[in-house]
Amino acid sequence: MVMFTQLEGFLATVREKSISRAAEKSFLSQPALTARLQSLEQELGAPLLIRTSRGVRLSEAGKAFLPYAQRAIQAIDEGRKLVSQLTSGDAGVLTIATVPGLLTAVLPPMLKRFRDAFPNVPVNVRTAHPDEIVDLVLREEVQLGFACDVEHPDLESIRIHEDEIVCVHVPSHPVSDGDVVSLREIASAQLIMFSESDFEQLLSNLLHEAGIPPAAVLTLDSIDAAKKMVESGLGVAFLPRIALEQEEIDSGRFVIRRLPDADAVRRVIVALHRRDAHPLIGPPGHFLDVVLEKQP
Repeated sequence: MVMFTQLEGFLATVREKSISRAAEKSFLSQPALTARLQSLEQELGAPLLIRTSRGVRLSEAGKAFLPYAQRAIQAIDEGRKLVSQLTSGDAGVLTIATVPGLLTAVLPPMLKRFRDAFPNVPVNVRTAHPDEIVDLVLREEVQLGFACDVEHPDLESIRIHEDEIVCVHVPSHPVSDGDVVSLREIASAQLIMFSESDFEQLLSNLLHEAGIPPAAVLTLDSIDAAKKMVESGLGVAFLPRIALEQEEIDSGRFVIRRLPDADAVRRVIVALHRRDAHPLIGPPGHFLDVVLEKQP
């Protein structure tokens, strides 16, 4: 197999027209360079250089092989440059998958910080359900997946955020005042649900364990749509706290209530990548650095 060092030695010798000068320029001993040249000629099955008392010149085989050796070295140099750009954040593409709720509430500020730090890296974002995200990461269709409370033996799960799910309503809604609201009070109102599986299942489990059937449920596929329905007075919503901006609370647009057992309605948001892709380099590694507030 032709080696990179053999090609470098061959090209250096062609440039210098002398094995001794090429060895000196390459910081090699003359015997070491000679051995590389002989090994290359044996590999190709033909002499590449004609040795004379005044140096070396290319044989016919050497003339034919020269442009291929040059292109091979150029390709390797370009590959090295690209790897360097990937590790420095000057090249590459970031592909991620996320559940819809995180795309609305969690990822935008992270993507903004990443874009500020690495403006030359394009970002592709896909939305999917948690099981689909696991499959996308495993099949390497995306580099990183973002979901809630997801684990898989072949995936590294990195905790990036913990969020509480809260009850949201307008100030005029008849749900009781105070920071805490009971499940029975929530169930007596029309529930506005964001149709992400972990949200629906969590509330369903809580109500079921309390033996309380909900009065009515309005299910939507968007957090923003759910907030609009709440604002219109159509009921109370069960949403992630991070989806609510502080200005929306301070201005009186929404009131938030917490359930009695706050730990029961917390979720851990994780970033997922293949365990065998560790350590992450390039855009996915840089993005996690930004997410975890490390220096790029």
